[in-house]
Amino acid sequence: MATERPPGLREPGSIPYLMQAREEGRARRTQIAQVLPPRIGVLKSLTVLKLDSNALTALPPEVGQLVRLEVLDLHSNLINNVPIQLGACAKLHTVNLLDNPLSVRWSGASRTASRA
Repeated sequence: MATERPPGLREPGSIPYLMQAREEGRARRTQIAQVLPPRIGVLKSLTVLKLDSNALTALPPEVGQLVRLEVLDLHSNLINNVPIQLGACAKLHTVNLLDNPLSVRWSGASRTASRA
């Protein structure tokens, strides 16, 4: 028998939890799940995504649906590759993937990934 969460309490790592954490000024160091949920793609008006210093190991292909995304800061995670769909984010001008064990190098100018 599953227990219900009290109203206003959100699942850690869920998008509503992260949005609430950001509104409350505590999203910078919020430890989230290792993989962002695919439903991240529904946040079409998102312009800045800062999830640095977590334990993220991957990004879902749905990040390519964030058509208004301008800044993506994922430094100090455990990401080893970037989905090619990220290239669909035409407004993306700042990508920080420092301190990640990337198997390829992200080239923001050409929106492609190349072997390091």
